[in-house]
Parts: sequence; structure tokens; C-alpha cells
Amino acid sequence: MDSLWKKVNHLLEPQDIHKEEAQGLLKEYESKGCLKRLNRQLLEYPLTVTANFFYRLSLLHSNKSPIYRKRDSRWIAQKDITRINLKAAYTPGLKANFLQSAMLLPALRTGAVQLDPFTESEHDSAIRLLSHSKIDKSLIIPELEELGFSGEQQLECFIQAAHLCGMVVGLDLSFHLSRDAEALYRRPELFRWIKLDPQRHHIPWNHLSYDEMLSEPQQEQICTEIKEMVSRPEMDVSDRFFMNRELRRAGYFPVPSNRENRGYIPLFIVYDNEKDEAVFTSHSEDLHITSFRFYKADNPQAKGQYQNQTIDYFSRIFSLWQPRGFDFLFLDGAIGVQEDENQPAFHAEGPDASILKQVIDNVRAKKKSAGIIGSGKVEHLDESLTLGFNSIVNQEDPLRLDRGYIEKSLAQQKELKIFNQNRKIPGTIYTKLSLAEQNSHSFSQKVHLEHFCCRFMNCGQAGRRKFEMMGINDGSAGYGASLRHKSSLIWREDRGFLDKYHTLEDIFQKHSHTLDKGEIVDIRVDEHYAWWLIKGPSEMLAAVVSVENDEMLAPPLLELDLSNYMKEFQTPNILEYDFKSPSGNLVLTMSDFIEVYHLGYRGYRLYSIK
Repeated sequence: MDSLWKKVNHLLEPQDIHKEEAQGLLKEYESKGCLKRLNRQLLEYPLTVTANFFYRLSLLHSNKSPIYRKRDSRWIAQKDITRINLKAAYTPGLKANFLQSAMLLPALRTGAVQLDPFTESEHDSAIRLLSHSKIDKSLIIPELEELGFSGEQQLECFIQAAHLCGMVVGLDLSFHLSRDAEALYRRPELFRWIKLDPQRHHIPWNHLSYDEMLSEPQQEQICTEIKEMVSRPEMDVSDRFFMNRELRRAGYFPVPSNRENRGYIPLFIVYDNEKDEAVFTSHSEDLHITSFRFYKADNPQAKGQYQNQTIDYFSRIFSLWQPRGFDFLFLDGAIGVQEDENQPAFHAEGPDASILKQVIDNVRAKKKSAGIIGSGKVEHLDESLTLGFNSIVNQEDPLRLDRGYIEKSLAQQKELKIFNQNRKIPGTIYTKLSLAEQNSHSFSQKVHLEHFCCRFMNCGQAGRRKFEMMGINDGSAGYGASLRHKSSLIWREDRGFLDKYHTLEDIFQKHSHTLDKGEIVDIRVDEHYAWWLIKGPSEMLAAVVSVENDEMLAPPLLELDLSNYMKEFQTPNILEYDFKSPSGNLVLTMSDFIEVYHLGYRGYRLYSIK
């Protein structure tokens, strides 16, 4: 596969000073394995430096996917993931684009990146998608496009950059679209509609009840009418503002999403004359989007009443993007919409188990090695693997990292170890590390503690991996807001936070063999502290944390009792990591106890015992 970065480098013609800077970055990356730089600094490198860096990197490494020879999807159980919102990867005075965003990749300490939707969306929201197939023009550098380097090639540049850094790339697939999306009037049968009297919008057409309006015959009739309307010569189908205005004038309104109560279709309440909008009983944010109509409406309690053309359309979206270099699929918000004896077989919002199975089978028919991830709860893992998922991202965000959190996490770790013992392809749970919406010292402490627990609590066959947000390495904030309001992150210029993040990752990498092969053999948990012991082939690791509590008190002097695990007359070689540097401090002791001093509230330590 030809290097697209070679072509970009040729088109941009970097000056000698930029070549020298790129060469320095490459030397640092090759020697250290990553660029330990602030995200803002990385984004603000001149594009010529970025292009020359990746061109030089392409001379040393393959731009093919790291998993291009894999025959199945078991590889994904070994990948940590960073979630990236490309539309938020910019700084004041600079514009987000595929090429410049690639400079974030060499700074990551994960083996995979998952891209939030990069297709067209409304101007004020990154997640109110206008298309699943058209690249957002705001991410394309127009000067390169004018030189014949298309938007699709610019996207592929980012993907090649990830592959050059040894990372796989995932596509985020949502089953929602903006209610103003072009697909609604081009493919109306894929969505739900109501029709109001064109002369009296507050009255449903023919005085139909809402249930009658949503019945299958009426939905087919409405879709037929919309198609006929759209096909008229006077209709400018390329102008979505014009088309949506005409549809509303004729009384056609798509039914909004209902993510807060996904088992029910929102009710139509009234027509708002001022806003020229039909009002529904839906959460305020959901009013702007609609979901695919996966199910027929005549008999919602009957199993198998699916809209096959909608499922086929939804299933083909990953196949559309996969040739660009995508390695795995993230089905956003899908897991948990399952059938059970206590729930109806019909779900108004999102695909159920049968639909998910069809989508996954379609993806794997085109690419057997494709990884499939969803978001859900830990208890959904078994049923999710049955459908073909490889893993789930735990959607439960802990309010506090207290005793209950530690006990629950360690219990899940034990359950996952047992769960994976006899599985050819292990199931994986991702622990999500989230960002604050605003910069906060208190939240920074919590992020570091959660990061430590994520890295050093899981070992062996437990199948727990890290799922982090873009910007977490330097403590930047506002990821959620960047999706809702199409804004940049609040970039933090805190070298101390950055150094602490990378120090933890360096120590994790140093002891990764013990974590991969070891198992937890002892656990002690209290209201103020917790520690657990991991026994590996050639060393033991003791992890100690100060847990959150109502009094905000750090634990007193702790003694870790290792007497059950030390050989008689053995003098252990013990290193203490306080995470101020990657190198440990030698602990001198002649006993079977380790004394832990001055841990501090939300503090943590690691001990290597050989």
C-alpha cells in the first residue's frame, strides 16, 4: 500500500527547518516509544512538520493495519482504546482536520483508536448526524483538495498514521440521525413519520389516532407520498433546508428519538406554530434526532416483525467505510436492548438481539477479523459474546472510588477470570476513564486513582482493558461538551499531570508480563484503604490505594503482610513506586511486612517483590 503521507509531504514541500523538527520528533518517538508532549503542543505543529514526520515514519514502519493477517477477532482482547472526537481536535486560531489531528497519535499509550462520527453533522452538534456516508467538509483541508487530494484520502491519511504507530482503528456507528438529515426524504421508509393536516397542523391527517398513524399501512402510505413529493421536478433534493421546509409545510414530521425511555415511541402532543415544529414527549436533546425504524408497528409485541430494508441499510454502513482501513466497529448504545421474559419483544429505540446478530454477521462476512465492541453493563457480557461481540465498554461511571467500587471491581475481576478460562476467544470488559467537563484539581486526583486501578487491578485471564478519552493524558477537559456543542476540548497545559500519566504507563509497561501471567492471591479492603497482591511467574506486585470516603481521610500507617507468600529465610528484593518517576525506590526490610508511609488521600503505591 502506497504511503499517502509521501504524497502529502511532496505537495506541501516542507522547509528545511520543518524537516529538522520532524526528524527530532521521529528520533524521540523511536527511542521512547511515544511523544510525551502536551496535546495542544502537538496540534499546533505546522502541518509541514506533521506531514514530514509521518513520511519519515513510513520509511521505517508498514502503513498496513497491524492485524491485516489475522484470521479472527481474538486480537482485540489485547488492545486498549483511545476514543477520539476529530471535530474537537483543534486549538484557538487553528481548524480541526484529519491530517493535523494525526499528530495526537504518537502520544497515545493505547493500541487502538475509536473515531467518533466524522461524517456531516449539524453546525452546533457533533452527534446530530446528517449523514453516515458523507465526510464532514470541516475536517477536510480545502487547499489539498484543490490539488487533487480528496477528503477520503485525507481520512485515509489519519488511518495510515494510526497504523504506522502500530494502532488499529475503529468506526463508531450510531443508529440515530438528525431529523433534518437528507436520508429522511431520500429513504423515508427507514424512519417513522406522522402526517398532520397541511391547512391545520394541530390536527392529525384524517383525524387519525396516534396508534393508527403509526400502523404499518399508514406508515407505508406516508412514505409513498413523501417519495412522490420528492420526485417532483420543482423539488431541489440537493438543498436539505428547502426539502425539510417543504415536507413540514405538507404536514410530514419524523418521529424523534426516545433514548431515555427506549421501549416507547414518543407521543405527539401539539404543533408549535412559532417554531414550525411538531412537539413530542421526548427528552429535549432527543427532539433533534430520530432513530432508524427497525420494527414494524402493527403488532409490536410479536417477535420477528422487522423492517428488513432498514436492517440491510444499517448493516452496510461499516462495509462502506471498512475499505478505508477500519479494523473494528463500535456499535454505540446497542448492548442491553435485548429480549427477556420481563420485557416486550419490541423496542422502539435501537436494535434488539436479532438485529445485532444480523449486523455482526454481515460485518464478519466481509471481514472475518473485524472486532466488534459495544457499550453496556458487565452482566451483559455473556449474551453479547453469543451475538458475536468481542467485548463491551462498561457504561457505569462510578460516582466515587470508594470501598464499594473497589470491592465490586475486584469481584468482577474474579468473575471474568472464571468466565474466560475455557473460552477460545476471551470476552473483554473495558474500564472507561472519563474526562471532567471543566478543569479541576480534585477531578485530576480521581482520574489518576482510577487510572491506577484500571492498570493494576486486572491481570491474567480477567480480560479488562483501558478505554480512555482523547485528552486524558494531559488532563484536558470537556469531551462530552465537545460532542454536544461541537467545540474543542479545554486543553490543559499541565506538565505535572502529563508526566504522572506517562510515569504510570511506563511502570505498567515495565510489569506487563507479571500482570498478563499473574493472578490476585490476596485482597484487603477497608473504609479508607485497599490493597491486593498479584503473584506472577517471577515477581509479586502489591497495589495499595487510599479510597474515597465521606471523611476524606487518608489511611494511617499500613502494614502489608506477605508472610504467607515468602519462602523461609528469604530476604526479598522490594521496589516501591510512588509514581514520581518510573524508577522504583529500594525498600530495605528483613521482615515479611511492608510498611506504607504517607499515602495521602486518593494516593496509591505499587511494590515489586522478587
